[in-house]
Amino acid sequence: MDRGYLGRAGHTATLVNGQVLLAGGHTGHEPLNDALLLDNDFHVVSSFENALNPPRYMHTASDVGSGAVVIAGGFADDYGEVTDAIDVFLEGSFDSSLAGQPNLNTPRAGHTATVLGDGRVLIAGGQSSKSVLNTSEIISFVRSANHQNEGSVLVEAAPSLNHERAFHTAVRLKDGRVLVMGGQTLQNRGLYVHYSIDDLKESILDSIEIFDPQNGWEPQKSKLQIARSLHTATLLENGQVLVTGGFTPQGTSAPAEIYDPDKGTGYIIMTPHSLAGQTATLLEEEEEKENRVLLVGGGSVDLIGTPRLELAANSMIYAPCDATTSGQNRGCGEGGGDIVPGPAEPPGHNPAAASAVEFQGGGCVKSPGVTQDGCGTSPSAGGSPWALLLMLLAARRSAGRRAPSRCS
Repeated sequence: MDRGYLGRAGHTATLVNGQVLLAGGHTGHEPLNDALLLDNDFHVVSSFENALNPPRYMHTASDVGSGAVVIAGGFADDYGEVTDAIDVFLEGSFDSSLAGQPNLNTPRAGHTATVLGDGRVLIAGGQSSKSVLNTSEIISFVRSANHQNEGSVLVEAAPSLNHERAFHTAVRLKDGRVLVMGGQTLQNRGLYVHYSIDDLKESILDSIEIFDPQNGWEPQKSKLQIARSLHTATLLENGQVLVTGGFTPQGTSAPAEIYDPDKGTGYIIMTPHSLAGQTATLLEEEEEKENRVLLVGGGSVDLIGTPRLELAANSMIYAPCDATTSGQNRGCGEGGGDIVPGPAEPPGHNPAAASAVEFQGGGCVKSPGVTQDGCGTSPSAGGSPWALLLMLLAARRSAGRRAPSRCS
C-alpha cells in the first residue's frame, strides 16, 4: 500500500465531494508535501506530488464549498519552525495560480480553522515559532468570475482571543457562533527538545470563549469540567457539544463531558477508555438514533520515564439516553448519554498496520498485539511529549463532518 496512506501522522483528512483528501503530515523522519485523494473504499484515486509548499504537518484544511479546500499553516520542520503558507485544492487539483498570493498574517501551527456561515474561514490561536498565540484571522477564497477552476485568497485580521491557546478545539454552533474550548499554553519548540511533564500539565486550559461574527470574542464564565488539550469536540443535533479524550493534568485517563453552550453548563460522562488523539464523527442515521458519535483510535500515554504511547484499535459509541441504555452514568440522569464499546473492528481498520515503530528522536509507538519493546530512545528527546503529540494528531481535523452509519 502507498506509504503516504499508512505512513503519515499530523496530516489532515477532509471530505470533499464524497472523497477524502489527505494532505501533508509527517513520516516520523520528515514532513510531507504530497496529497492523496481516496474513494469510499480507501483506494487512492489521485496523488499529488509537491502539492504543499513548504512540506508541513499539524496544519488545517477547510472545505469551503464547491470542491475547494483551503490548507493553512503548520509546522515546516522538526525544530519548531512554523509556516504562514496557504495552499488551495480546487476542482480536483492544487491551484498553482495562487503562488505568491497572500499568506497568513501570522505563521502558526496547532491552530483551529472553522468555516463560518458565509464561507469564510476563522483561523484562531495556535503557536508561532516563538510563542503561543491569542491572535486570529479570517481567510476568504473567491472564485474567478471567468474561470471556475481559478480563484484568489484574501486574508484579514480578526479580533484576538482572550487567552493564548494551542491544540484547542473550535466548533461552529447552530446560531453561527464559534465555540472554542481548552488547549494549552506550552509552546512546541521542536521534537528534540526536553520538556518538563509538570510544565505541560500546568499549561493545559479549561477556559471557554465564543466568537460572534458581529461582536468578536466573548469570554465565558463557565469552564470545562476537566482541563484538556488535543481533545475532540463534536456538535450534536440538540445543540450540545460532546467533548472527549485529550491530555489533562491527570494524564489521558479523563472521562468525557457534555457542554451546553446555551446554558453554560456541563457534566461528566464516564467512558470505557479515555484516550488522546482519537477521532470523533457524528453519524448520519435515522431519527431514533440521532446524535450518536463514533470514537475511533487514539492512544493512552505513559509519561513516566521514556514517553510511551499505546495506540488503540478499538472504538466507542456515544449514544443519547433511551430505554436501552443502562442509566448508570451521570450523564443519563441529566438528559445526556452513555459511551459504550463500539464495533470490534472499526471501519477502515487494517490489522496489517499493527507494528512497533521507532520514532526518530525517541519514544515508542506500539500497536495492539506487539509484545516486544523494539523502540529506541534518545537522551535529547526522551522527555518530549511532542513526538507523542505528532503521532496522536493523525486525521483528527475532520471532526464535525457527518458520516454514514455502519454501526448497528
